[in-house]
Amino acid sequence: MSITEAGNMKSFVEGVIDFYERRVTVVSSVMKETAELLQNFRLEQETMAGQLRDILAKQESLRRRDFDMMIEDLRISREGREKEVVEMLEHFQSQEEKMVSKLRSVVSGSSEVKLGDFKLLSQTILGEQKEREKEMVTLLRSFHLEQEEFSAALRKLLSKGEQVRIKDFKAMLESIRLSQKGRETEVGKLLGDFERVQEEVGLRWGKVIESYV
Repeated sequence: MSITEAGNMKSFVEGVIDFYERRVTVVSSVMKETAELLQNFRLEQETMAGQLRDILAKQESLRRRDFDMMIEDLRISREGREKEVVEMLEHFQSQEEKMVSKLRSVVSGSSEVKLGDFKLLSQTILGEQKEREKEMVTLLRSFHLEQEEFSAALRKLLSKGEQVRIKDFKAMLESIRLSQKGRETEVGKLLGDFERVQEEVGLRWGKVIESYV
C-alpha cells in the first residue's frame, strides 16, 4: 500500500471512529434522559396511586392491601419494561464503545488494510446500525406512550374526587391491560430484532478487524 493509500485508509477509519463516538455520545445522553423519565413516571404514578387508594379506602372501604394486589401486575410490568429499556441502552452503548476501541487498533497498527473492502463492508454495517437506532427510538416511544396512558388514566380517576368508585378503578385497570397487551408483541419483536442484529454486526466487524490487526 502506498503512503497516499495508507493515509486515505487512516483518514477513512478515523472518520468511522468519529461516527461511532458520536453514537456513544448520543446513546449516553438518551440513557441519562431515559433514567430521569423513568424516575419521574415512577414517582408520579406512585403518588397518584396512593391518593386513589386512600379515596377508595375511605369511600368504598377497599382495603389498601387489596388495592395494591389489584394494581400489582401493572407495577411489575412497568418494572420489567424499565429493565428491558435500560439493558438495551447499556448493551448498545457497550457495543459502540467496543467498536471504537477496535477501530483505533486498526489506525495504530502496522498491518495493511484493503481500503476498498473495508469501505464497502463499513457502509453496509453503518447502515444497519442506523436501522437499529430507529428501532431503539421506536421502543422508547412505545414505553413512553405506555406510561403516559397509565398516568393519564390515574389522573382521570382522581379528577372524580370522592365520586370515584371501585368499578371505575377496575374498568381503568382492564383498559390499561388490554392496551399494554396489544403492544407486547410489537415491543418484544423489536427487542429480539435489536439484540440479534447487534450480535451480527459485532461479529462481522470483529472478523474484519481481526484479519487486519
